Amino acid sequence: MSESGSDASGDELSGLSGFFFYVFIVHPCTAWILRPGRFERKKSIMYAIAFLAGIAAIKTGEPKELLRENLL
Repeated sequence: MSESGSDASGDELSGLSGFFFYVFIVHPCTAWILRPGRFERKKSIMYAIAFLAGIAAIKTGEPKELLRENLL
């Protein structure tokens, strides 16, 4: 029973850390990029997409796999 309780608390901690990562890092950075007047509209959208894609790649581990493929 304690093992399943540990798994549940680990899932909660992972979800909570993901939420705080989004609230304190992803959203403010994206809002900064998309702020009117900072960049041209088309550029700001492309920068925001690139930023979000970069975060997704890092969180899923894609750069590590690409580096391994390129080195081997």
